[in-house]
Amino acid sequence: MQRSKMVGTGARVAVAGLAAAALVAGAGAPAWAWGTGRQLVGDAAPTARITTANGMAITGAVSVAFSEAVTGVTPSSLRLFPVGGSNPVPSRVSVKGTVATLRPASPLVPGMTYRLSVTSTVRDGRDNIAVASTRTVRTSRYVVPGSKALVQRWDPDSTSNAYGGTYGKSATPMDSTSLSFTGTSVALDGVRSTSGGYAHVYLDNVFQGTVDFYAPSTQWRARVWSSRPGSMWPGRHTVKLVVVGAHRAASRGSWVYVDRWVTGVWATQEGTAAGSAARDAWSQMVATDATGGAAAAESANARYLAGGLPSVGALVAGTGVTVKLCKGPTSGGADVYVDGVKKATATLYQSYTRCGVTAYSGPLGPGAHAVQVLVTGAVPAGSKGSRVGFDSFVLR
Repeated sequence: MQRSKMVGTGARVAVAGLAAAALVAGAGAPAWAWGTGRQLVGDAAPTARITTANGMAITGAVSVAFSEAVTGVTPSSLRLFPVGGSNPVPSRVSVKGTVATLRPASPLVPGMTYRLSVTSTVRDGRDNIAVASTRTVRTSRYVVPGSKALVQRWDPDSTSNAYGGTYGKSATPMDSTSLSFTGTSVALDGVRSTSGGYAHVYLDNVFQGTVDFYAPSTQWRARVWSSRPGSMWPGRHTVKLVVVGAHRAASRGSWVYVDRWVTGVWATQEGTAAGSAARDAWSQMVATDATGGAAAAESANARYLAGGLPSVGALVAGTGVTVKLCKGPTSGGADVYVDGVKKATATLYQSYTRCGVTAYSGPLGPGAHAVQVLVTGAVPAGSKGSRVGFDSFVLR
């Protein structure tokens, strides 16, 4: 009997000693070892994982799931970085339960892969620092007409007669240029000439009237349109100018010339390569054989290319890019550039219309790259025009 009692007491002491050692080693969170060899850990660091699927829209939100409730989630503590890049994407952050949502302030780069970063201020209730998983997300590999990534430009011309030394022009029906702004007035300064045509003006999608860019002699820095006094409420507005492609009988062409937009005391210069808040757009047409079901088209007259070429382009990322254009009976010539280096010249004339035509396909290095298609204004033999139809940039 006495031997049995001594063994029982020793067992209780041994168990108590193991518990005390575990409490000391784990700082209050014991890891109990059982006969199966498995451990139950009660104090692991929370993890943050991107749950948005690959192929996300460049204007979409990125969803992040935490393994448990955390605090300290802010735009500076939970950030999105391009893989290989050191500059975070400016984003708004909201949290609901264990899910955080990052909404980028501007469109992401098509084809770019993004990673998550979590700072030490994000912690759980036991003061454990959150850790970002290695899960990444890649944006859509397709840039098609209508994409926020796509930068379309009319024919940019240079002259000291224009405000800022540049202006933009187009004679392609349904081309447009638009400006979003905050204010109570807006006006357009342009050029009137012997080849001027008509354009329609819309303010917040409401038709405002027709602008005539014709004059018997050239008029530079002309105020061609302005909003009616007192017709606009304070706040955000969008003004849009659409090329009609027609002109009065006395005119020799249908050109529309945009020099600058004026909103209050602010002026937005047109025709510049960068810095303009206005967005040019090529005419858009339905194309069932195009990558996105639509194509953007632009024409140019080689006689009037005084400062540059009409273009369409985007910043993209990936291991390679394929540029797809459209051919047709009124199609002309186009040049393809990658990071400012000409990669291909395409002759797009054929007797019938077809999109999805590969004009260039080549590799890309790490990071973002500028891909552009320039309308040369060339009219191939047999063609009835210089039209260039843009289908898509497809990234690998």
